[in-house]
Amino acid sequence: MNVDIEFFSEDAIENIATCLDYKIDKVIFIGYHEPMNTARTRNFAGLIKNIIGINNIEFIEVIEHDLDDIVQKLEDIVTHEKKEKNKCYFDLTGGDNLG
Repeated sequence: MNVDIEFFSEDAIENIATCLDYKIDKVIFIGYHEPMNTARTRNFAGLIKNIIGINNIEFIEVIEHDLDDIVQKLEDIVTHEKKEKNKCYFDLTGGDNLG
C-alpha cells in the first residue's frame, strides 16, 4: 500500500495534489488543531473519497510549535506503516509551517 503523509493545508488543492499525480492508497494528514477542524477534515475526506477514490484517510493533530511532538508523531506513523509493509511518501509542498 502506498501511503501519502501530508502536511495539512487550508488550500484544498495542496492537500490533494499528490493523490492526483500518484497511485496513493492511504492519506495521513498532519497538522494543528484549528486548521484541521471537524468541518474542514470532513470536507477534505469527502473530496478525497468521492473524487479520487481513496477511502483510507487519517488526520493526526500535533501540538503547535512543538518540534518534539511533531517528530515523535511522524516516527510513530512511519513505524506503524512500515510494520504493515506499506511504502510511505512525504509530500512537503503546501501545509502550514510546522515546528
